[in-house]
Amino acid sequence: MLQVGKTDIAYLLRQGHLGNTNGQVASKPVCSGDPDGGHAVMGSVVYLPCPNGVTAIKVSKKAPHLRVLWTADVSTAGSPIIADGLVWTVGTDGAVHGLNPANGKQVASIRSAATANHFPTPSVADGLLLVPGTNQVSAFMGPAGRPPAPPAPPAT
Repeated sequence: MLQVGKTDIAYLLRQGHLGNTNGQVASKPVCSGDPDGGHAVMGSVVYLPCPNGVTAIKVSKKAPHLRVLWTADVSTAGSPIIADGLVWTVGTDGAVHGLNPANGKQVASIRSAATANHFPTPSVADGLLLVPGTNQVSAFMGPAGRPPAPPAPPAT
């Protein structure tokens, strides 16, 4: 289990034995500031919402247990999600950014109609990328388009 607190240090804990004080498996400074929001996980990589950009951390059973893979050049305003093969995050610039999960390079950037003011997190549903704003939600067609319509019921 990986957790990052307000001190910007990631702690790797055993789920069955949380360890008390200094009982963590490993710890490592990972953000330059207070990470705000939840993490996204794909395999053994955890994507953290660091203020200086989404940061990818590789978690391993063997030492070194925690390794920083990359930090994106996009200043993060909210939690990342994983959808359609990309890591999505809302930037402090009011755009939603799609990042390559392997290297953090920006693959897509979409300007949103309204900027959210506190911990914005994108979401996906029905082939749409949904981006929260202060008083509205912007919906964008996903890269794969809308899912196909359900088949028509059989004729009777």
